[in-house]
Parts: sequence; C-alpha cells; structure tokens
Amino acid sequence: QKMAFVATIQRFGSQYFKCARNAASMGVVPLATRAANLQTYLHPWPRRAASYLMGNTKKTDQAVAKQAALPPFNLNRLGKLHRKNMPVVMLAVYDATAAALADNAGVDILLVGDSFGNVKLGYQSTEMLMACQAVRRGAPNAFVVGDMPFGSYLTEEDALRNSSLLLKAGCDAVKLEGGSRITSILVRLKSAGIAVMGHIGLTPQTHVACGGYGTQGKSVVAAKALITDALALQDCGVFAVVIEKVPSELSAIITDQLSIPTIGIGAGADTSGQVLVSDDLLGLAACVDQKPLSFVKEYSNLGAQMRDAFMVYAGEVRGRKFPGVQHSTKMPKKVLDFLRREYPKQNLVQECCQDSVEDSRLNFIMANVFCSAKGVSGPSGSQTQSNLVQIPVFEQIESYKAWRYGLPANSTVGFVPTMGKLHAGHLSLVEAAAKKCDHVVVSIFVNPSQFAAHEDLDSYPRDMEADLRKLQDSGHAGKIQVFAPSSSQMYPSGARALNMTTSVRADAMKGQSEDNARPHFFTGVATVCTMLFNITQPTSVFFGQKDAMQCAVIRGLVRDLHFPFDVHVEPTVREPDGLAMSSRNVYLTPAQRAEGPKLYQALLQVATESTSVATVKQRLSEQLLADGFAIDYVSVSDPFMQELQDLTTPPKGSILSVAVRMEDPDSGAVVRLLDNVIF
Repeated sequence: QKMAFVATIQRFGSQYFKCARNAASMGVVPLATRAANLQTYLHPWPRRAASYLMGNTKKTDQAVAKQAALPPFNLNRLGKLHRKNMPVVMLAVYDATAAALADNAGVDILLVGDSFGNVKLGYQSTEMLMACQAVRRGAPNAFVVGDMPFGSYLTEEDALRNSSLLLKAGCDAVKLEGGSRITSILVRLKSAGIAVMGHIGLTPQTHVACGGYGTQGKSVVAAKALITDALALQDCGVFAVVIEKVPSELSAIITDQLSIPTIGIGAGADTSGQVLVSDDLLGLAACVDQKPLSFVKEYSNLGAQMRDAFMVYAGEVRGRKFPGVQHSTKMPKKVLDFLRREYPKQNLVQECCQDSVEDSRLNFIMANVFCSAKGVSGPSGSQTQSNLVQIPVFEQIESYKAWRYGLPANSTVGFVPTMGKLHAGHLSLVEAAAKKCDHVVVSIFVNPSQFAAHEDLDSYPRDMEADLRKLQDSGHAGKIQVFAPSSSQMYPSGARALNMTTSVRADAMKGQSEDNARPHFFTGVATVCTMLFNITQPTSVFFGQKDAMQCAVIRGLVRDLHFPFDVHVEPTVREPDGLAMSSRNVYLTPAQRAEGPKLYQALLQVATESTSVATVKQRLSEQLLADGFAIDYVSVSDPFMQELQDLTTPPKGSILSVAVRMEDPDSGAVVRLLDNVIF
C-alpha cells in the first residue's frame, strides 16, 4: 500500500530532526496519529538512531563509524554557535557509559566535574584523573573539560602541573573557579597553550567564603563584583565562563557584556548555554538522600527505576525465580549421569536456628532498602536514615510483587487501600491490620476512574511526605509497606482511565442512595479495588464504616468474585465534636467546620427514635434543613445498602446514611459531607 505521508531524518549542525517531505499529505493521517506523531518532530533524535535511519539499510556498527567520522566539537565550533546565538549544551558526566550516551545524544561539551568523588564514590575528596580517563574512553571524539579540584591551583606552578595531568588524562580544556583573584594563574595557563573555562557566581569549592550555597550577586555591590570578575576572566583569555546560581537578570547582563559564551547553571535562560549534572537530571540524587536542587529539572526518574529493578532481581533470587531455564546451560545427559553416580546427593540441611538468623537479616534488609527517597521525619523529628526501621515505598507494580512473592507462604498481609492525605481514621485501619497480620500494605493512590469530569481529581488533597511521616509514627513502621503507583502504572491505556476496555460494576447498588448521587463512582471503586487486590494479594482487607456503601460494594465484590480473604469494617473515627474524619475536611472553611458536627448530632437524635423508616427519613430531613444543610439523600437500608420499605421499623444493624452539602455564607464554597450511624 502506498504511504500517504513521508518524513525524513535530516541533520542540522550537530543534531538530527525528523522533517516532513510532503507535509501537505499529513491531513490524510488520522487525528490521533497526527497528535502522537507531532511530538516526534519537536525534539532532536539520538545520533545513533538517526545515523542508522539516514543510512537506510546500513548496520548499526556502520552508523557508529559514520558518527565517529564526524568532525569533533572544538573551540571553533563553539565560537560559531555563539556568533549565531545558538545555545550550547554542556553536561557533567563521570564515567565512560554516561559519556558515550551523552555524546551520541548530541551534547556539545562534556564536563568532568570535580564532584566525581562525592557523587560516584561517596568520598569527601575527589580523584579526577580516573574520571577524565573514563569519560575520554567513552567519548573519544567529544570535547571534554576537566574540573580542577580545590587545592590543585593554589599557585601558578600547581596549576600548570595539575592542568597538564588532566590534559594527559584526555581533557581538551580545564575549568577553574574564581574571578579576579586567579587572573595571574589564568594568564600563565594561557601562555602555556592550555584552554581554560572560567566559573563565577556560586563556586562550590569555596562555598563557605560565598556565604553558603545560596544565590549570589543579589546586591548592587555583589552584582558589580561578578560583572568585574567575568570581564577579568575574558581579558585573561578564557574561552567561556560558567555562571552558577545568580539571578537570571544578572546572568543576562553578564552575557551581554562579554564576547565569549556563558554557560548557566541555575542562572536563568539568557546565558549562551546550559549545564547540568547528569545524575541530577536523571533523577539519581534522591537515591542517596539528596534533595534535588531548585534549579534542576529531572528529565527521568532513573533512580526509582534502578531501585525497582534491583528489588525485582532480589525478589526473584530469593523466590528462586531467577535464573530460569533461558538463563542457564545444560550438561550432556551422559556426563550428568556419571557425576550423579560419583557424587550422590547429600541432602545437607541448615539448622533451624540458622534459618531464623537469616530470616531476621532479610527482614532488616527489606525494611531498610526500600526507604522512601523523600527524607521522611521519624518520631523524634530526625531524618529516617537515623531510624532503625524505614518504611518501604513501592512505586512500581513489579517491585511490589517481587517483595510479596518473596514472603513465606504462611505470611499474613493486611491491606488498607487509601487515596492519601491520611488521618486518624486511616491509622485506625492500619492499627487493626497490624494487630491481625504479619505485614500491613497501605496503598496511596488517587484513583481517577472514580472521579467525574467536574469533580476534584486534580485538586484532591495530596501530601505523600506527611502520609509517610504519620505511618512512621504509627508504632507499626516495622510492619508497613506502602504501595504508591502512578496513574500510568495502574492504567497503562490512559492515566485518567478513560480508555479502559474492562471494568467491574456493582449492579446491586444501582440507583441506591450514594450511587444515585454519583452514578460513576462505584464502578471506579470496584474496578480499582479489584486491580489492587490482584496486585497486593492480601489475606485481609480493611475499610472504614464511614463509607457505608463502599463497604457493601467491597463485601459483594469479594463474595461474588471469590477473593480468598476476609473483609474487616472498622468503626468511623470522629473528631471530638463528632464530625466524621475525612481527607476532604481540609476543604471546610471555619464557618463550615463549626456547623459540620450538627450532621452527626442529627443522625444520633433521629436514630434513637424507634419509629418507621418513613418517619426517620422525614424527621432527619427536617432537622438537616433546619440546620442549614442542602440534602443529597437520606437513606435507611440493610447492611448491604438495600433500601428498606417506608412502613417497616428499622431492624438492628440497619444503616441510616446521609449526604449533604454546605455552602459558606461568605465565600460561597460548597463542601459535600457523608455520614452514617447503625441502628
């Protein structure tokens, strides 16, 4: 079939882009395809893939050879980019793998930062020669700048000796921090034929003298000093200047005053180019308990992906799922038979006490390896790394499964599903689960499929750090695991769950009280709970009585679909004045919060009256209207939330439930409250 639309890969400078060859024909392509396809035109293509496509049927090694034959980036090309006002891309890398990937991705300059020892090796000092050699091996044609570490250029002789060592290790140029105070050193290096990049603003090597790691140049005096430093560096012959953590307006002024390129890091968008540390933009900083810097954009969450991969690996090893047949080799049967005769199986067994020691060691490892990367505070306010037990947070389904399948077969797992913004009601469920089960899994997932288009999905209260802190302080941290998947993990066909082809409906609730008010809601609840039950594999699940119809839906779901676990419904937890605890209570204005407890008071008053269902509904409605509530529904039902006949007297165990709306008299804000009591 003849293609209606054709695109080509074309090279522009050092980058490759997808280009339309017959753009007029793109209109015949389906709209959904056009929308997805458009994204492929907006970003540069990786060099290796682009070279391969441009070569059509050429093999990958030929494409790599073609890439290697491209002229290497040098100071002449840097000058051309600067004169054409084209941004320069610089990236700090520390090893051969990252260097090769960055070079193939079209990064112009590779900086071997002096933080190599800290970032990669965990040292307080650094070893630059090893890093420079590694980067050069990974990117033989790249333009590599080596960072001169602190103390390596205190004198002109030190600077000459140490910079020459970096050049011999594979660098094309060196970078020095400082302004006017190092001009004599720069002149000496320039006279020796050594290319030098400058660095002003926040200079990490001397951050104490800078007053810490804060923004530099915010006053008139400090700003003028930085401008003077930049001009002094230019006069000494540096080919570019790094400007770190200064106001964007100041970096724009400095860039305008110089005839050489400026490379910004935390200095705004008006510099000649940008630099970031590869580990920062890949999302690796959080893995070593470092909070991402404010000026860093994380383009990936590689740290979480690496951790999850390691966890899956560990779980499969401990569960004897790896290596499989496909990862092993077989011995010829004759040889195997001979060896088995010569060396019969001994059936050696470990002592039981040794097993218990290993189990304890494994439990300790599992409790500490999966700690949250968000610096959760423990009971004393100290960071969690100082606590013996930290709460594992699983963001990937496969990593959770690896942990779950690695548990002993007789382990009991209590599951508490939540949407986060935890309060005492949630913690009471955790308490109940911890008393009954060996392990407690708390899911924190705001489920998009139970929100209508007009509802508060985007604004629903979320605070993962506070949630983890509350779980840490619950007294059961050693038992708790948190499952916090993303929407794309749970709904791969579309993060808002709009494209699902399968769902679970709670038909028994159709048209009843809360289902009538929110007809979309319980299909979303039943579907996501089915998914969560399948993923978490609990032996018991725990819900709160406040959401009475939800509890009935879950009971029916577990019964009808033959889930092999118990459903436990715990009493509603209330504020001292009777208001039922809810994550959405944060929406209440002070005026609404003061009136809210009247809902529970009305429920208690009417429920104590032994009368017919119709009279209960009438009296409760009258009281709620008198208290200023707008009523969505008043329901009297059996424990399975089926409405009772109006002329009957509610038997013991019946549920009186209500949903109302409150409007703030000043702001006009409307909040919906649910509550119920049991006869």
